[in-house]
Amino acid sequence: MSALVLRTLVIVLGMLILAAFAAVIWGIVVASNDDGNGAITETLEERSLGLPSAACRIVRATTEGGLLTVVSDGPAGDPECNRVFVVDLASGRIRAEIRP
Repeated sequence: MSALVLRTLVIVLGMLILAAFAAVIWGIVVASNDDGNGAITETLEERSLGLPSAACRIVRATTEGGLLTVVSDGPAGDPECNRVFVVDLASGRIRAEIRP
């Protein structure tokens, strides 16, 4: 009878170890999905490109190497709308602004 109890105890403890390991892996996966993009989105929501008028529009936005490049355009009579912005995705700050 003691061999049966010992075998049951080993099986139960093995299952608990596997469940704890699965919980740790699950926690790592969930934490890694929440950290990066949530912080970037929150930072960029508070930023403005400072375009001079409501007629200006964003025509293209691309990301590469941790940078967001935004190209703006506007009516032909408003050359101030024609700009290229380079935004650092980690900090949300505008690193460069290029005007024609």
